[in-house]
Amino acid sequence: MSAAFVGTRSIAADQLQSFLQESPASSRYYFLRWLHRVSGFINRLPETFPSPEGEMLTPDFEMRWRQTSTGYDLLLLAHQAPEWEHGFQPLQQDWIVSEPLKVHPLPKADKQDTRFPNAIDYPSGLKLQQRYFQNKQTETVHFISLTLFSKVEQ
Repeated sequence: MSAAFVGTRSIAADQLQSFLQESPASSRYYFLRWLHRVSGFINRLPETFPSPEGEMLTPDFEMRWRQTSTGYDLLLLAHQAPEWEHGFQPLQQDWIVSEPLKVHPLPKADKQDTRFPNAIDYPSGLKLQQRYFQNKQTETVHFISLTLFSKVEQ
């Protein structure tokens, strides 16, 4: 277990796309959600962006967003305190994060499978890992983040 960073921030609706694209990351994938569909895991933002909710996954952090009446609320889940400053306010708790665990996606559903009404796009070369973010005092898991597999950490 190591120290982690969990922070929040609000931004205007017209700033979301540029904010996501300017965030430091060697590689990134997005997972976008609308009321009637999801994008699956994609490596570029589509022309129909923004989405009301979504995640950006990188090797170092997961950033989530949710639309509000005034713009978007962002949540940053990083396994280490970030070296860059983007105005995120840390949540006032001591956080610990578990070592990354491999994620094994479900195989494509057949026509008889009812777990998902439609298959979720999962690129063949995409490797994901998950981390558990816990309150250090209570050891309660508050967040589970997805990040891209990083060879340095494994």
